[in-house]
Amino acid sequence: MSSKSRAKYRLSAYHRQQGRCIYCFSPMWLERDDCFLKAYGLTTRQFRLFKCTAEHLIAKADGGHDSAENIAAACLFCNSRRGRCKPSLNADAFLALVQERSALGKWPTAVFLKTCGKQTPSIFMANSSVQIQALQCRKARAQTRLHIPTL
Repeated sequence: MSSKSRAKYRLSAYHRQQGRCIYCFSPMWLERDDCFLKAYGLTTRQFRLFKCTAEHLIAKADGGHDSAENIAAACLFCNSRRGRCKPSLNADAFLALVQERSALGKWPTAVFLKTCGKQTPSIFMANSSVQIQALQCRKARAQTRLHIPTL
């Protein structure tokens, strides 16, 4: 699939998720915007971590495809961390890990926002079960489409 299609799905997911990462609920940016950097008081290095990326809920290595049902918006930090997990974690397990570490103040994107006085809105944290349900629903639709048996 072309990078234009993936960009279209990423943009759609970004708006559907109200500009928040599917895992850590941090705000993200699509186009380089110095207003975002200044508003959150981030260094340029920290700012990069909040870039919106296309996250495959079912990894391409596991048979996932570039499709609207299989692509969510995730910040660069979360997306790259999920890819590095050994053993690899599915989207649900990674979301639980991020939420657990964020609650303990051990997830960097949450720490950056807290230090600049811009914590992740409690409505997103309070609705994490809703986020998990939405993620599971989208993942189930993607699995059905790919004919992947659910474990």
